[in-house]
Amino acid sequence: MSKRARMHVSIDGVDRLKGKLDELPPAVRTALESAIASETQAVADDMRDTAPRGETGELIDSIESRVDGLTGTVAATATHAIWVEFGTSKMAAQPFAAPAVEGSRTRLPRRVRVQLESALKDISR
Repeated sequence: MSKRARMHVSIDGVDRLKGKLDELPPAVRTALESAIASETQAVADDMRDTAPRGETGELIDSIESRVDGLTGTVAATATHAIWVEFGTSKMAAQPFAAPAVEGSRTRLPRRVRVQLESALKDISR
């Protein structure tokens, strides 16, 4: 069985925020879930666009995304993904995950704003 390296990004205060979000109207929660789903897919696409193809394309093919409510997860499951991302003593780093996550820092707030504005307009009608 092969060992897999993992890189995890976490945001402090998410559990507290999720508790507050449970108190919101369903239309608002749906809007947030839609924004998270769209952004999760965008991060996966960015990772695929910037990851080196290699001879087999295994790294790109291993990039998966999953959404569960307000949580989006993107992972490259190829065993060598971590070494490509961070490099080794014999190979320079070829970051593909970190830049994709960094791009999300500006996109996600915009997506949330657009989805919430739409939901709030619908609620106020």
